[in-house]
Amino acid sequence: MKSFMPASRHRFLSSEKALAVKASRLGEPVLVLAADDAQARLLDARLWDVGATEFIAHALADDADAPVATVLIAPPGAAVAPRPVVINLRAQAVDVPCARIAEVIPPDEDGRVAARVRWRDYQARGLAPSRIDLPAR
Repeated sequence: MKSFMPASRHRFLSSEKALAVKASRLGEPVLVLAADDAQARLLDARLWDVGATEFIAHALADDADAPVATVLIAPPGAAVAPRPVVINLRAQAVDVPCARIAEVIPPDEDGRVAARVRWRDYQARGLAPSRIDLPAR
């Protein structure tokens, strides 16, 4: 499945890491829906490095610790239980039960066009996602 990220799709991962860390501080379990397996594994690796005084309990969907992780990272096709907060990094709108969904909006025009399509999909279903704009680099 194609990611909405440009060819250098992982260049914004530090922003996505920051978003996952911020969401985990809300005190509710977070599900990050990665665009692909490589993005999921890279985000997993980056969450090990959040600072000397902080630890974010996180896991990939297929890890043994997945049920107890504060941040669960799922590539496409992974079976996951619902979580209250969902961060969508995928190209398509997602239909997972949650109290809050955050849509990551990339700075490039193609990504923004895809985000508008997802946004209309959510609105048609009566949902109001949070908008997270990634900075241009």
